[in-house]
Amino acid sequence: MTRRLDSKTHAACAGAVAIGGANFIAVSLSNRELPPFFGAALRFALAAALFFIMARLWRVPLARGRSAAGAAVYGLLGFGASYALLYYSLVGLAAGTAAIIVAAVPLFTLAIAVLQGQERLTVRGVVAGALVVTSIQFTASVAARDRFRPAQDLLRHQIPDGDPAKNFDRALTVLVEQLVESKVAARRRAAPPLPRNVVPYESRPSGVAPRDPRTVPPRARDPG
Repeated sequence: MTRRLDSKTHAACAGAVAIGGANFIAVSLSNRELPPFFGAALRFALAAALFFIMARLWRVPLARGRSAAGAAVYGLLGFGASYALLYYSLVGLAAGTAAIIVAAVPLFTLAIAVLQGQERLTVRGVVAGALVVTSIQFTASVAARDRFRPAQDLLRHQIPDGDPAKNFDRALTVLVEQLVESKVAARRRAAPPLPRNVVPYESRPSGVAPRDPRTVPPRARDPG
């Protein structure tokens, strides 16, 4: 029996995606003012205090015994260690790059679950995990984005919708053509000049064979 999803479930999922996506940007901004480990510790200390107050207000019983030990281990590894490493990695990584790396988590989760015998390896699971990674196609820095905007404006007559993928493909094509032309021109400039008594092949009239220098009269020959 399948459960029908209501609007609250969709809203909760959308909120989780929005908060999770903004998390990388928020951590990057936090690292500008606070040391990474201090920022992570402060964040989760405040979160722990907030959840403890909510549990008291709603009279939610706290875990005890093995349940408390399991929750502590999960919190230490799943949140403490993972977010400490995330905060430290975002000191040098861009937020977009970190988000792409974290997007590969479903594939690692599937592999670990299969190795532990908790799930079976299915085509559906592999395809779903791969789609999460391949759906993110391109990430650029702020400086690269600013340089790319003039190209979008110049190509507006060819690509009216301003699609980034189409603009990037067209700009890359033009760049390669210009590089090839400049390389050919540089080779031509670097080529040694022809002797004055030799006519280039492409400038000779059709059907006229090149003349042997030995048959040229002495006065017409190059003095050198």
